[in-house]
Amino acid sequence: MSRKEAAEYLGIKTQTLAVWALDGRYGLNFAKVGRRAIYRQSELDRFIKERTCTHTGQVEGFRKCKKKITRRKLTQKV
Repeated sequence: MSRKEAAEYLGIKTQTLAVWALDGRYGLNFAKVGRRAIYRQSELDRFIKERTCTHTGQVEGFRKCKKKITRRKLTQKV
């Protein structure tokens, strides 16, 4: 499917998906055909499955994890 269709499938903006492809973020595989990026639905399903969590504190299965923010950091005044 096209980048636009893949972005709609994932519920994100097309430009976000393009940035992920540019810097290789999240290891989301795609094929280049000329100037177009083509995504397989099975690849998008794998991507979703790897990021499926049972609670918000769960980070297992993520290839890149953002730095955890502790309650202390949230309450500190800058």
